[in-house]
Amino acid sequence: AEASARLGRLLAGHGLASRCGGDLFRYAATPLAPALAEHCARRGILLRQFHQPAALRVGLPGDDAEWERLAQALRDFDWNRK
Repeated sequence: AEASARLGRLLAGHGLASRCGGDLFRYAATPLAPALAEHCARRGILLRQFHQPAALRVGLPGDDAEWERLAQALRDFDWNRK
């Protein structure tokens, strides 16, 4: 539950409001889901993508290196794309 809350805070810090999810993942609706999923996949981070509505399911990173890799991918993403 602690790690899930941490993931929720990480996502929220990038404007991805996570309103639901279990202890192992967070779910966030965003029109940028396709672009963000592709961006992360190019960095070896696989996110589950949903289409109606556009959303992502983000699983808990396994260790500190994976947490940092996810955080870096979110920092590097172009959040202003249309």
